[in-house]
Amino acid sequence: MPQSEERNLELTPRSVGTRNRRPNRTIPFELSAIKNRFADNLLSIKSQFELVEKLKAEENLQYKDILRSQIVFLDSALDFFIHEATKYGMVQIFQGVWEKTERYDNFTIRLGEISDVLRNPEQENWFLDIVNDSYAEDTFMSADAVIGQLNLIGVKWQSVADRAFHTQGSTTPTKDKLKNTLNALFRRRNQIAHQADCLHETGQKLDIKREDVETYISDIEKIVTAISEEIEDMNHS
Repeated sequence: MPQSEERNLELTPRSVGTRNRRPNRTIPFELSAIKNRFADNLLSIKSQFELVEKLKAEENLQYKDILRSQIVFLDSALDFFIHEATKYGMVQIFQGVWEKTERYDNFTIRLGEISDVLRNPEQENWFLDIVNDSYAEDTFMSADAVIGQLNLIGVKWQSVADRAFHTQGSTTPTKDKLKNTLNALFRRRNQIAHQADCLHETGQKLDIKREDVETYISDIEKIVTAISEEIEDMNHS
């Protein structure tokens, strides 16, 4: 019988400093990039008005479904902006640029994530990956959710409300305007996404007008602009 080749069972020492670098999964964005991404999303939403007017002129009622889709995409654009602002703010606090908040101090990091960081000490932006994973499946559309994230990173939401909704002579507090705007959009978004924009009680489909969508777009744009301005002020304080 032919002799089998001898297997080399000796352990080969690992070369020092040759560990493969673990790639980062989350890309860090500057505030300008976050703002530009939101602006691009908003521009895409607004561009649908051209199709709305075309279908409306043809007396094709499908233009109302385009309006409904704009509501859904608008709230999604806000949600994505809040996610990006959260990651940006958390990193600013982690790096010592901004002051810590109580909610930041109570931010939970799982033991498995800590072990992963210790096994890969050369990994950059590991904290950003953890923050991204922690909030990836959360939605930030309702007033409570948005305000909660602003509190997390130390952005004063009352100042955001003042910047966005202060009007001379108005008797409605700006904080109420902020909450009402966010919650009204969130409710309508849910009606469209989960109920086909129909009432549960009667099955009747709710009407929608271009003016409704334009008002929501204008108000959300004010809120995002105000948040961005608050963040810029924090960066220069």
